Amino acid sequence: MSIDIDELRSIISEETGNPLNKIKPDSKLVSELGIGGDDGYELMELLANKYNVDLSNIDFYQYFGDESISPIYLIMSSILAWLAFFNLIPPGEYPDLTVNDLQQILLTAPSKGN
Repeated sequence: MSIDIDELRSIISEETGNPLNKIKPDSKLVSELGIGGDDGYELMELLANKYNVDLSNIDFYQYFGDESISPIYLIMSSILAWLAFFNLIPPGEYPDLTVNDLQQILLTAPSKGN
């Protein structure tokens, strides 16, 4: 199976509303393209179905986080954002996948039904 990087970029653009010219192979899905939480999960699910691959062994929330919001989360995330801005803590806790990483995940995933 082959997955064309430009086709993948087009799908990401269509599904997320990001302009195609903003989506590069090394674009980071969460921090640069704003694809996080349930949006990331839905994108991965759509791609798994389109390319007929089994991604059930991947913890989507490891990469995209959880979209649920509570008042405490809002307060803590604001504080952490300021601390990160001033380099007082390391950047986010989630690995930030690139479009290239996403392509590799899809290429190495087993086909559904195998």
